[in-house]
Amino acid sequence: MTKPRASGRRRRSGDASFRKLAISLPADVADWVDREVENRHSPSVSAFISDVLSEKARHGGLQALIDEMLGDRPLTQKERRWAAKIFGD
Repeated sequence: MTKPRASGRRRRSGDASFRKLAISLPADVADWVDREVENRHSPSVSAFISDVLSEKARHGGLQALIDEMLGDRPLTQKERRWAAKIFGD
């Protein structure tokens, strides 16, 4: 087991390492999270938020790669259609 750190406790679950964080959300955002967990049958708020943040991290990394590949030029219409097909609107 990993030793606790000042910014949060670490725990292990299988091969994944987790840190426990306390966050504050605006009430309307917290209500939305609760509804999403209930509607999607997510095992917990923590699991839902972890999934959302993981997706954001993947998307951000993908966006950086695309930006690097394109340089300063904008996407062509063909590239935009392809991206919309692959990634959605």
